[in-house]
Amino acid sequence: MAGMGVGAVSCRNLHVTYPGKTGPVEALRGVDLEIPKGALFVLLGPNGAGKTTLMRCITGLVKPTAGSITVLGSSDGGERSRLARLGVLIENPGVYGRLSAREYLSFFASFYGLADAGDRIDGIGREFGIPLDGKPCGKLSQGNRQKLHLARSLLHRPELLLWDEPTDHLDPDSQREVLGYLGRYLAEAGATALVATHRLEQMEAVGTHFGFLAQGSLRAAGERAAILGAAGGPNRARLGFAAPAQAADRAWLETAFAARVAPVPGDALALDVEAEGLFDRMPVLLRAVVERGLPLASAEPIRPTLADAYARFVGAA
Repeated sequence: MAGMGVGAVSCRNLHVTYPGKTGPVEALRGVDLEIPKGALFVLLGPNGAGKTTLMRCITGLVKPTAGSITVLGSSDGGERSRLARLGVLIENPGVYGRLSAREYLSFFASFYGLADAGDRIDGIGREFGIPLDGKPCGKLSQGNRQKLHLARSLLHRPELLLWDEPTDHLDPDSQREVLGYLGRYLAEAGATALVATHRLEQMEAVGTHFGFLAQGSLRAAGERAAILGAAGGPNRARLGFAAPAQAADRAWLETAFAARVAPVPGDALALDVEAEGLFDRMPVLLRAVVERGLPLASAEPIRPTLADAYARFVGAA
């Protein structure tokens, strides 16, 4: 992807503490994070983990209690030139209900002095399927309002996008359209995105880097291959048979290979086998299955998923 290499965001020992009713609340606890330029970095964690606080630190809306943060080469969170390089959708902003979508986007485009504002608005409106004219923003569906906010964050061709739950309120087709456009935009512009979300399966397909935040601490972060490789846990494989395996055969597999064996829902001819070090022992297992006379038809390793990584670094999703 274009522009990978030097960090777009660099956090060092970042702490944020808020005053609370019963004492200080630590929202971030010594976060060290590097987001490469050109990355689609997906930040995962439960509610209250500190994801929004971290994004607010990047924009300069929240000042760290301790530590440092550098964004696009700037360490001054209030610098106007840096803010103009960001495209931000954090939490759930409102809209100006009496304006049309075109008027709403034109208003924000005026902040940046875009010479091609009209063409830019038309282009993103087509990409996202936003009804630009004829209906005030206050009458738009939640999905179209969400797309309007995303379009607003992209108008000025930012170098760094900060999106908090960008696919909320979107139907599956719109989710694919938005994420497809995001990937193209990052590649064409050499831009970077930090996306905070709970949608593990959806983001596993598009993210280049992942980070796991819980109780204000960054538990793990890195490229997709490294994160999935570190998910750990027992290896899993799916065995397919020409005829259903019997209960006695399942019990034999469990005993012989210290494995957990389970039928695959909706597939009477398949079993999922899970055991420590199973991938290394697959040749031995397959030979033993054939020698037992079972009608083996297929064998497919089941690689760790983002959900597996989440479970390891954070807990059950």
